[in-house]
Amino acid sequence: MRPRRRARSEGPGKAQRGKASISMNQVVSGVHGRRRFYLLLLTAGLAVFVLLAGCSKDAGRPLPNSPPETGVFVEGPLDTVSYAVKLYWWGQDIDGEVIGFYYRWTCADTAALPDTNWVFTTAKSGDFILPAPDGFAVQSFWVKAVDNVGAEDPSPAHQDFPMRNSMPSVQFNESGLPDTTLPAVTFVWTGTDLDGNNTIAYYVMWVDGKEGDPLLVVGQDTTLGPDYLDSYGDRTVYIKAVDEAQGASGTDSHTWHVLAPVGDVLLVDDVPPSVPGAGMTDAFYRSLLDSLVPGAQYTVFDVASQGAFRSPGEVSLILPLFRQVVWYGDTRSAPSGALTTGEVGIGVFLDGGGNIFLEGISLVGTGGSLSPGFAAGYLGIDSLRTRYVSPSNPSTTNFDFLNGMVMRGNQALGLDSLRVVGIYSGCEMIYPSPGAQTLFYLPPGSYSGQTENYYVGVLMQQPPYKSACLTFPARRCDGFATARQEVAKLLTILGVGQ
Repeated sequence: MRPRRRARSEGPGKAQRGKASISMNQVVSGVHGRRRFYLLLLTAGLAVFVLLAGCSKDAGRPLPNSPPETGVFVEGPLDTVSYAVKLYWWGQDIDGEVIGFYYRWTCADTAALPDTNWVFTTAKSGDFILPAPDGFAVQSFWVKAVDNVGAEDPSPAHQDFPMRNSMPSVQFNESGLPDTTLPAVTFVWTGTDLDGNNTIAYYVMWVDGKEGDPLLVVGQDTTLGPDYLDSYGDRTVYIKAVDEAQGASGTDSHTWHVLAPVGDVLLVDDVPPSVPGAGMTDAFYRSLLDSLVPGAQYTVFDVASQGAFRSPGEVSLILPLFRQVVWYGDTRSAPSGALTTGEVGIGVFLDGGGNIFLEGISLVGTGGSLSPGFAAGYLGIDSLRTRYVSPSNPSTTNFDFLNGMVMRGNQALGLDSLRVVGIYSGCEMIYPSPGAQTLFYLPPGSYSGQTENYYVGVLMQQPPYKSACLTFPARRCDGFATARQEVAKLLTILGVGQ
């Protein structure tokens, strides 16, 4: 039996081993290659580290900071511009950032010198109003940038601006200029400027002898009081306008007469000379005060000849110069401009402890001079009675006083009766306020259908003041020859002559 041949396995085994041997060499070779690569990386890293370490030795000597640079968005010669300008500027820094700017203005003309101090800002524009008091000035603008380490541009940007300014003008309003006043007076004026009337910054006002103590006024009116008008007689007031560029106008002036206050009583004659019998009414009150005030030491203010009060402020300064005010209007048919203007000032006077006597027609209601609020608050007149006139005029507070009517006086105050002489329109019937005392009244039957008292006078004695108000012409009610003595009683209650 032929022996079975063993299969040859050497060949394939060698081949397999050969292949394995080659693979191992490649692996070994690859491993060594990677080691060489890592070694090269390590060497390069060490070189970089050494280089960086070498650089760190110079950290105390950084490169010097470069200062910023600045520019203005207007450059070169310019035509004349307005004194009010808007400017823009810019800055740059090559090694940092600009955090702000310093700017200032200068001028070779000392009369037009602005604020020359450097001003810091983070803005890149600004609105400026520059002095040009003589109408022309060359103002110079300087600006320099500041960087984040505080370095400033060593060569600030600079631009010259030729500037013009129109001079303002001012004039007192002729219609309101007084001839004679007590030591308080209001002046009104008009200011103009070709650059715009709103460019007038203020007005400078003074009176003769006060040149070194002028008043600076914003607005177009002011009231001079006793603290400024400290002497009497003929006085002259002066005024000039100053605009926002410090340009000044010429001076306007006015001369008037200032009355010296006399005594504690002010007698206000508010009767127009056109009223029939006005002279007799004036004589009635003047003679009455002559008899009550020792030495006739009182002051008369004639609204018709001396001019009505021009402002509430004027009245509030004049009346407190006195303790009592006697103000009469008689049969004045039109509302009193002096009373209407003076209402607020009268209130100030009463609140300060003054006393007042008011007399006249149409004081409060239809065609009246005083407001219902003032009448209720200071005069004790809660409201007024009304009457029917016609379909076109269904309601009025004006009543007619008829010849021969008799008014009863409040006996609790020691008052007697008065009798009307003549016919007078515009008299008012009062509903008194709580706390007020009535003075005179028309009893029932005085008018057709009248069933209750119609009050025509009221007294308030409410600290700190006293007020007495008659809503009829007292001098015209002397049928019993008692008008003077009854008015005297009221003035005595108010402290006149006491």
